[in-house]
Amino acid sequence: MNFLRRNTMIFVMWKRLRSMQDRHFFLRTRQPFFLFGRLYNTSEFNVLNLNSIMASNELIKGTLQTIILKVLHDHGRMYGYEITQKVKDLTNNEIRLSEGSLYPHLHRMEAEGILTTETVHIGKRVRKYYRITVTGISVVDEKIRDFTDFIRIMQNVLQLNPVPNS
Repeated sequence: MNFLRRNTMIFVMWKRLRSMQDRHFFLRTRQPFFLFGRLYNTSEFNVLNLNSIMASNELIKGTLQTIILKVLHDHGRMYGYEITQKVKDLTNNEIRLSEGSLYPHLHRMEAEGILTTETVHIGKRVRKYYRITVTGISVVDEKIRDFTDFIRIMQNVLQLNPVPNS
């Protein structure tokens, strides 16, 4: 089984497991599962790959507000789906924001006064645009400064050389 297909299946399978208890049960029992029209054994998959998927999702969750604010700061007024597509494009399809993670952040930032909304009627559809407020601009600067400091600290702790832009 090639590497890309195997990891895609791992990701789909892992996402289908609702809770951490389900995931731990899955890893302990090594039960076969049915996916993409074929019966698979869990021994065919590397547990480390499952854990790295989890870690990357946790990293994204921790930086989601910074990502959203930076995209809105750079591109102005945007609606939710447009934000998800812009993040997907900027990260070469590495980060895909789901509506379930995006909209709670947008609503919370709107309630905090970081974002403002504008509702536009397009035919029979209603589109809600988000824009950064003056207060939000200072929050963006603070978040980017904090994240830059965090990257610098992690590079020191992990003894990594800065990765050049490609």
